[in-house]
Amino acid sequence: MGEVFLAWDNRLKRRVAIKRIRHDQGLDAVLRQRLLREARAAAGLSHPAVVQVHDLIEDAAGDCIVLEYVEGRTLAALLAEAGPLEPAAAVRLACEIAGGLAAAHAAGIVHRDLKPENVIVTPAGHAKILDFGLAHMCFRAADDAFVTQRGVLLGTFHTMSPEQASGDEVDARSDLFSLGVLLYEMLTGRSPFRGANPVETLNRVLSEEPPRVDAVRPGIPGRLGELVERLLAKEPAERPESAAEVVRELEAIAAHLASAAAPTQVADAGDLPTIVDIPRLAASRPVPSSKPPGSAADLSIPGHPWNGKRKIAAAILVTAILVSVLYLGVLSVIGQREAPAATAPLRVLVLQPHVNGRDERLRLAASAVRDASLRTLGSFEGVKAVYQIRPVGAPTTLREKAQAAAAQELLVAVLNEEGSRVEITLTRQAIDGRYLWDKTIDVSSQDGDLLNLAKAMDQRLRQGYKGHHLRPGSHPLQVRPEDYTTFLVISQKFNEDGEVPSRDDLDRLQAVVRMSPLFLDARLLAAESLLSRFQSTHKKPDLDQALELVRGAFDLAGRDHRPFVTRFRIEMAQDDTSAAAEDLKQIRRLIHDDPQVLVLQADFAEHKGHLDEAIGDLKRAVETAPAWQDLNHLAYLEARTGRIRDANRHLQQILDSSPGNIYALDSLAKIELLYGDLQEAERRYRDLASRPKPERAHFTNLGNTLYLQGRYAEAIEELKKALE
Repeated sequence: MGEVFLAWDNRLKRRVAIKRIRHDQGLDAVLRQRLLREARAAAGLSHPAVVQVHDLIEDAAGDCIVLEYVEGRTLAALLAEAGPLEPAAAVRLACEIAGGLAAAHAAGIVHRDLKPENVIVTPAGHAKILDFGLAHMCFRAADDAFVTQRGVLLGTFHTMSPEQASGDEVDARSDLFSLGVLLYEMLTGRSPFRGANPVETLNRVLSEEPPRVDAVRPGIPGRLGELVERLLAKEPAERPESAAEVVRELEAIAAHLASAAAPTQVADAGDLPTIVDIPRLAASRPVPSSKPPGSAADLSIPGHPWNGKRKIAAAILVTAILVSVLYLGVLSVIGQREAPAATAPLRVLVLQPHVNGRDERLRLAASAVRDASLRTLGSFEGVKAVYQIRPVGAPTTLREKAQAAAAQELLVAVLNEEGSRVEITLTRQAIDGRYLWDKTIDVSSQDGDLLNLAKAMDQRLRQGYKGHHLRPGSHPLQVRPEDYTTFLVISQKFNEDGEVPSRDDLDRLQAVVRMSPLFLDARLLAAESLLSRFQSTHKKPDLDQALELVRGAFDLAGRDHRPFVTRFRIEMAQDDTSAAAEDLKQIRRLIHDDPQVLVLQADFAEHKGHLDEAIGDLKRAVETAPAWQDLNHLAYLEARTGRIRDANRHLQQILDSSPGNIYALDSLAKIELLYGDLQEAERRYRDLASRPKPERAHFTNLGNTLYLQGRYAEAIEELKKALE
């Protein structure tokens, strides 16, 4: 509202900003009074996070406000260029902004238009609030009523509070809502309410609850997610009482984030270092993410007799605990929830092929065997192929490996080097050790012959599974030999080595898609890779490109469920739950007999905060197929809702079938740390830390356990080990 000029103050020898509105440009009495109000309101404030007013000049030509000149750029420009901020940076800026608001509120001033465009970030990284043009004096003079009595809706739609959007009177808590919107944008890179037009935006502000920031961006502390959720409460009474309270909460969160970054420093007696999760292994899925999602959780246990420090421990978890979530996104379930059919598919565990030989080409040939096995078995009706990237825990026998994956059968492949050729022995084996079928394939191991190897595998597996027909719409392997080799190299990095494909890898995949346009798997791998990159970078072009690739996949195989699942993940990353719900109907139709549908429903219910519903779905899923990943997820949700005995029982069920499963052992230790016996937690973490190749998180959490017992010197020693 007005022109802004950069000027030089000759008296004090400094640069200033001048905000001016000329009277001959349609200025009416209301607009002029609003401008002057900005000057009077801001002039009474003195705070490092508020742009200072130096002078007010009134004359016949126009009114000018002389402001402090602040170098930097708006927060809006910063977010547009850099994307979401790191949690520590977002918390620090929000804390400074909240401090400025606290000073304004103490003076009786409500900003009423707090938004990224009204915050300057200086070169030193500090926040400055500007433009109190809509500021409203809570302690108004008697002649001040006429400015508001007309019921004009002032402010910016996507950042205004529900009461402001309704045209009601506002107080300081309205600014706290806008601060919540600001913090949401800093953490996720997107607005929680912005719609396609002003009407849609206002409707969202008034009626919609956005997903929590720690669900949108895994890794954000649960305590921070809870604060943003409180700031965005529709009812003012449900928000924090004051900006000063928000400052205190943000300072506490910042301290714990700092302690996580520097684990060798033990906090004061009232604080606690961050509880850390071990890295996740993606497993039993076609395309694992390098960085599985999982929202940071505040483990609130109704009626549970915690001491004060353990309440702090639960509140400051930086990453979701007790569960390795195996999918990049969650799936939307809107309307009636349909259960899979009672008859579950035959689960076949495809083991990592065993290689006898030193030729590096054999490793790539093994990837071709794995890829062909999963593709062919996945094309059969009534068959569910699962794949373990690497052994989890210490299952030694084939039976134990099958039990851990809830599989009824195994497919074992052994590759023997025979000069320039490779001999592949395939064995279909029941969980009780019976041999159901075996076959030997002799093919060339040269890179250019890997496609022939895959086609030979497909033919033999069809013979070995004669009783299973192809799913309708199954897509044949159609690719140039050289493109298939390139695909295997990149797939090996992504699926077996857990790497996020580089930009060069993505360019090579795109070239494969162009040169072999009928090769469905390359499109899906490229889309999954871009989605995985988005989980790390939060750059929207990655999602747009992934969605375009999936559209091409539907043109090739509209009846294959895999494009639907990939598109689900993209849509959920975009928060497009209505589109995801439509795709879910198609997935149900295509794999209605697969317990995976229940797992996907549980993921979505958890995303929405419907934990009892999610627990119910997972219980039904593990009754049919008790895979360790789903049992671990179930135990995590049970712990969050105070069902500690059930959580322990399901974790023990994992250990019964997968002895030494590191994730189950870690989950049991965390339960003791948060809700149980600290000495038992110490014993469990010492056991984990003493195993070969322990995770850093084991030393960190052992240090936390010792810290809670008041053994600070020992805690420091264990925390130091986390840095070694």
